[in-house]
Amino acid sequence: MSTISGRDEPGVIVLVGVRNPRLIPQGWAAVVVHRPGGRYRDSLRSYEVHLDGFLVGVVRPGRHLVVHTAPGPHRLQGRIDWCSSPVVAVNAEEGRSAHFTMEPNRGFGELVAAILWSHSTYLRLAPVFAP
Repeated sequence: MSTISGRDEPGVIVLVGVRNPRLIPQGWAAVVVHRPGGRYRDSLRSYEVHLDGFLVGVVRPGRHLVVHTAPGPHRLQGRIDWCSSPVVAVNAEEGRSAHFTMEPNRGFGELVAAILWSHSTYLRLAPVFAP
């Protein structure tokens, strides 16, 4: 277990090294961020994943990131350079996993406009609901 914080205040507590969201330790919850592959835009870049304002990992195209954290309300955001996704509220439930997809919010043709004027909507971070 490690604490992620660059300040004197307590940071987000996450469990590092468990990559399977089905192996959630007792008393923990999982937040899983999926990033689809096969898209040209940002295909050579990793997206940062921030939980409660702290960097908890990166996700590359075609991969996913599993973050085990304490149950309860959290704030999730994706970032790349000075651009980001809107902050998404997550209610992490003990023993359960919450899944999200992170991808470019617009097509390749709108890339310049997204970088210059829409910094906080460059990425789309959307919940994935189980059927």
